[in-house]
Amino acid sequence: MAIKERIRLLVGSYISLASFIDDDLVDFLESSDTKKHKRKVIRIYNRVFRDFEKLRKEIVAFDPLSTPEP
Repeated sequence: MAIKERIRLLVGSYISLASFIDDDLVDFLESSDTKKHKRKVIRIYNRVFRDFEKLRKEIVAFDPLSTPEP
């Protein structure tokens, strides 16, 4: 059980690191220029939300004790 919990923690950490937002996008979103580019801001947030939802589903479906099928 302890190994299973460690694997879940490692996978969760990996997914968190893999789902970061690019620094350029963060700088753009934090700038005062976003009011002029509302559509771009909406697209960025929608993409991030889709990525998080996909990763959430992967975490829920993850079973560390299953063996991959060829």
